[in-house]
Amino acid sequence: MSNIWLKMPGLTGDSMDLGHEGETDVLSYRWGLSKSQRNATCYSWRKVFLERI
Repeated sequence: MSNIWLKMPGLTGDSMDLGHEGETDVLSYRWGLSKSQRNATCYSWRKVFLERI
């Protein structure tokens, strides 16, 4: 049993959970933030990049 399901038009998943039949069970996913840093002595503003799911 999964807590998250993926529904995509044109694709049929194998979920048999009530209310989510034909969807895909999502077993795990990652989502992160990253920030590049020039050096330890630089105190300028830096952008944080949000990764796509």
